[in-house]
Order: sequence, then C-alpha cells, then structure tokens
Amino acid sequence: MSSLVVWLVVAPLGGAVIALVGKLLRGRTGFALASLLPLAGGVAVLALTYHAVSGGADLRYAMGGWRAPMGIELRLDGFSWLVSALVYAVTPIVGLASLSRRRFGPDFFVFLLLLTAGME
Repeated sequence: MSSLVVWLVVAPLGGAVIALVGKLLRGRTGFALASLLPLAGGVAVLALTYHAVSGGADLRYAMGGWRAPMGIELRLDGFSWLVSALVYAVTPIVGLASLSRRRFGPDFFVFLLLLTAGME
C-alpha cells in the first residue's frame, strides 16, 4: 500500500511529459486534455489509500530506497492526504478553466503539472 504514494508525484509528471510532447508537435487542445488524464491515477491512489489513512495509518515511501535523513521519504498521513486531495481537486479545475480562454498553450500545462507534482 505504501508504494502507491509515489504515484501522487509520478502522475502529474507523466501529464507534463504528454503536454511537452503536445508543445513539440504543435498540438493545442488535444494534448492539453490528454495531459490532465494522468491526474485520474492520483485520484485513484487517494481513493485507495483513504481507508488506511483515515484509520490512522502513516504510509511511507523511500525514494530510491534511501530512508530519511539520507534520502527523500514521501509520507502520507491524514493531513497530507487532505492537502493532496485539495491539490488534485483544484488542478483539473484550473486546467479546464484555462482551456475555455484559449490563450494558454501546452507550455502552460507543462508548468501547471510540474507545479502539481511539486506540491505533492
């Protein structure tokens, strides 16, 4: 179960790669929408970990196998789950709202999803 935590960071990074490919191929709306699809993976992780976290579990994942304090350890407890849920609720809203203005290209979605990964 704790290995699911890393997907909260990997999903937006995958979306950023899709948006970057869209920028390179000069696509606009199709790649922008496709870049938001990996966020569904993060929402699925939040749904799968809800019962464990609400029961008081503390899910941890050591990036690269290095434990803290030597490495980066992702931790998902009650408060961080709530913040992750908020991030995953706001990001698609911002992405879809920016599509309606038609002023933002795929580069906006690259930075939006990198920001989302950084907030996890």
